Amino acid sequence: MTCLRGNTFLLLLLREGKSELYDHPEFGESKDGITRPNMLADLIRLTNPGYEPKNMKSLGVYFSQYLSGDKPNSTTYFPFNKPAYRDGLNDRLQSKRGSVLRQMDAFCRKYLTMSNMSNKALVASLIDAVMEDQSFEGTIDTGYKTVERVDLGSETDFILQPFLVSIWNDILMNHPDASEGTQTYNDWTNNKGFNAPTDVVTELGRKRIPKISVSTELPEIEDDADDDSEVSSVSDAAPFSGDNADDGHIDDEASNASDDDSDETFDHNENKGASDPDDDIEDNIENDFEDTIKSQTLINKGKIVNQHAKTIYNIGHIDTFNG
Repeated sequence: MTCLRGNTFLLLLLREGKSELYDHPEFGESKDGITRPNMLADLIRLTNPGYEPKNMKSLGVYFSQYLSGDKPNSTTYFPFNKPAYRDGLNDRLQSKRGSVLRQMDAFCRKYLTMSNMSNKALVASLIDAVMEDQSFEGTIDTGYKTVERVDLGSETDFILQPFLVSIWNDILMNHPDASEGTQTYNDWTNNKGFNAPTDVVTELGRKRIPKISVSTELPEIEDDADDDSEVSSVSDAAPFSGDNADDGHIDDEASNASDDDSDETFDHNENKGASDPDDDIEDNIENDFEDTIKSQTLINKGKIVNQHAKTIYNIGHIDTFNG
């Protein structure tokens, strides 16, 4: 059974992503900041515009874990499992919908190819995933109107940005456990064995593509007060260009804050520079990553390759995921 969760949502985004997400080794290097850790950080900023990871390499490792369905244990780097975070995007949609949609617009134009066929393939595959996933309930925003999940399959006109925000918001609020999507992730890929290519084999959405139209023109929305600074967190994201790159924006006052899973009201600045009880674990992850890479998953133009070796040599345009 298809299970649409954060990891399978990200897989579909990556499938329609720009070549910069594939063409560079390790976590990606781009003068425009088009890297997988930055992509994940900008998704998190839809909920928390002030989010600044302390180290992009650590975030990249957690991204790889999340993609494979593991549960990253750091709520500072990876807040998806934090109860207070789950409703944060929904709260912003109620009070600052225009700002959220402009952030998603900047996200799409930064990371996705944005061709008409690619946009239709992304929307079509997500529609089919929602329709096949019986655990999805409630309403979905097509960009033109809000429809019940059971009626989504009959819709033909969509606006990309509000549709993606609607799906992502539902995942955050109701389906935060990416491990539930592990089997779907495996079903959508074909592992041929040790050091052999793993193909993305899902045909999800293919038959629906000719039946839908997808616009990228944002709907008319009232300007939110003081929202311009929030949009810049996506459009002006600093590039990540090396193994030792750090965001450099640690908030000293917040550095001693404790990070727990309480149900307090979500604070859009709570993650900025907050200390993490799992920092020692994260340091070990980084050290282990430097010394030995025990298992990697590579995606190259829609193909995924599993590698198991003490040292991985990236040749040419092979892209690396840690799985």
